[in-house]
Amino acid sequence: MAARFVSRIPMVTGTMLFPGLFDVWLTADQVLRLLSGDSEDHAILLCCYLLKLGMKAWLLLGSGVPHGATAYVLTKSSTAEYVLWDPPTGNKYSVLDSFCPLHKVFCLVNQDNIWANIQREEVISRTRFDVTKRNDWWPAFGKIVSAPLDSVQPEALDYTVQPTFQTDASLLQDKLEKLLRDSITRWRPTSRTIWNRYVTVTLRKLLPSLESATWTNNSHLVKVEHYNQLSHSLGSHKMCGFPMNFVFTSIQDIIEAIKATGIHSNENADVEFALAVYIHTYPCNVISVWVYLASLLLRR
Repeated sequence: MAARFVSRIPMVTGTMLFPGLFDVWLTADQVLRLLSGDSEDHAILLCCYLLKLGMKAWLLLGSGVPHGATAYVLTKSSTAEYVLWDPPTGNKYSVLDSFCPLHKVFCLVNQDNIWANIQREEVISRTRFDVTKRNDWWPAFGKIVSAPLDSVQPEALDYTVQPTFQTDASLLQDKLEKLLRDSITRWRPTSRTIWNRYVTVTLRKLLPSLESATWTNNSHLVKVEHYNQLSHSLGSHKMCGFPMNFVFTSIQDIIEAIKATGIHSNENADVEFALAVYIHTYPCNVISVWVYLASLLLRR
């Protein structure tokens, strides 16, 4: 759940946070207070959480797809398996996975040292991550220059939530759903927009389980539930649509993303639509926004 929480914090480049200055890395408490940060800030926050949970973890600076030069978190399990965490998405990959987004490793950082990768091998699946091997990793600190003893990270984080946060999130959920309905109707000036209330209720029931599936291992059960809930509607209608998850930055960004799907463009005279919005709240006023939009045509 720590990776999911970090991934829901909006991503902002360091040049936008500190215009005219160098790329300044934020501490964990600053990220939570500003509710924004760049890739390094997200990775540092996630690395701190994983270290606190007792995992062996490093901040990894490297290059990958689609972020380019960015930061990840590398962990080592009790079985010596190395796992890469992508902070902006919350996804994790084995370094042996062909779908691993990491393409090149520059260095590894933890509370003990900084290790520069001096291996000629750039293929991640063949990269050796044992930092005790001097032929593979060159430490920045050692006997001549010792590592700093103090940390700039706070010993504890404040997770104070505004008393009205849950109410405000519910109001935002209702407001966003109404604005999306109005926008879809406005995008179809020459066609009547009909809303299928039965399917809308079904979609609204499904969205909370989609959020919980992001940090649990029951994604298969969620898929089965998803199909079972929609089976009645799929038997009578052809359905085109999907759920979308957003890091909340602004209402307008979500509206534009929904418009870009083109689901509203169906010009069939008998088409109906279903729309549901769900906002899941996390500590520190972090929210996860889900939108499920679908078009439906009656089977004949």
